[in-house]
Amino acid sequence: MENRPRVARCEAADCFHSRADSCYAPAVEVGEHLHVEGQAHEIAHEHGEEHGPMELHGPGHHAHCLTYQSDSQHTERPEAGQVGGCRVNACHWNDGMLCTAPSIMVVQSDHHADCGTFESRAERRAA
Repeated sequence: MENRPRVARCEAADCFHSRADSCYAPAVEVGEHLHVEGQAHEIAHEHGEEHGPMELHGPGHHAHCLTYQSDSQHTERPEAGQVGGCRVNACHWNDGMLCTAPSIMVVQSDHHADCGTFESRAERRAA
């Protein structure tokens, strides 16, 4: 995955791939979820849980770090994380499902992690 954006900072301290504000996932994937104001959604889990905790968000697109995995242990990988793919079509930095940002930041959000670098195409055009 040559020339892929790096994860410059990861604030999801409880993520298996995070250590000392750095990400060590081989390929972070970012995906989207459209939120309706006041409407809760369930957080998907990869370990066979059918239902996760409910969260309330404001309206609009929400760019989740799909690689986030809550774990009390952390990876021992020496290589810094890179962005493997982006499925957030509304993001200015998305070009053919690849992130074109110089780097990204992952931020903690309740029971999951988000791409803090998300920038709406519509808002960017309006500016």
